[in-house]
Amino acid sequence: MPYSPDQLFRVSNNISITNIEDESVVLDLNSGNYYGLNHVGTMLLNELQHKHTLREAITEISRYYQIRSSIVEQDTHKLVAQLVEQNILKPNN
Repeated sequence: MPYSPDQLFRVSNNISITNIEDESVVLDLNSGNYYGLNHVGTMLLNELQHKHTLREAITEISRYYQIRSSIVEQDTHKLVAQLVEQNILKPNN
């Protein structure tokens, strides 16, 4: 289920993020699982961490990479759903 464009997210308390150039490594301190995010995933995570809505993050990524927002929106919703499923992101209520 896609999230509302005005949805805000927060990074879970048990998550440590290390940025390496324009990519990042995300470590779940509870499970020891880690995930790698490419430059677009890193940009999305950074936007959401800075209290930007999903819509604002999509707009910024679309503008930066000069990609239609409809394409960015589709891929972003998939990634956000995965990050929520892995307990990396939590929707703010």
